[in-house]
Amino acid sequence: MAEPIPAFYRIFFPTIDPIVASTGVIGNLFLPGDIVKSYNPRAILPPALETEVLLQSSAGFLAGTMVLQIFLLRMRPHDVGVWKALQASIAVVDAAILGSVFRALDKQDRLALKDWRALDWINVGVTGTVLAIRLAFCLGVGLGGSKGNGKGKKS
Repeated sequence: MAEPIPAFYRIFFPTIDPIVASTGVIGNLFLPGDIVKSYNPRAILPPALETEVLLQSSAGFLAGTMVLQIFLLRMRPHDVGVWKALQASIAVVDAAILGSVFRALDKQDRLALKDWRALDWINVGVTGTVLAIRLAFCLGVGLGGSKGNGKGKKS
């Protein structure tokens, strides 16, 4: 019987995606000034206490999703419903991040692509790519119509 979750998704979500998220955890915890500057080149440093609190909270959230990606998906390797629910919830966060980035660019009068810096391209490119992968998975792209069995690992 074929795997209900194709190899690309089985590798990407529990392995590659947490590595990508770890860069946010590390940056938010240990490089808050660099993170703030990545969103606003005119940011005042060091970041205000409330900004650091928000960045640290975000790091905790990202770390929590990493735990789910790494462990839950491996515990339920055939449960397409669990995989889709997790990816849909993280897709909401990805969409919020992209919306926030675009609002920040707009407030800085930097929405025109010619005004983007390399960091802007990276922020939008990475987040947009993982969001597209999540949405493709949630829409069943490559799943061959599999609904999953909801029973976890088959024996």
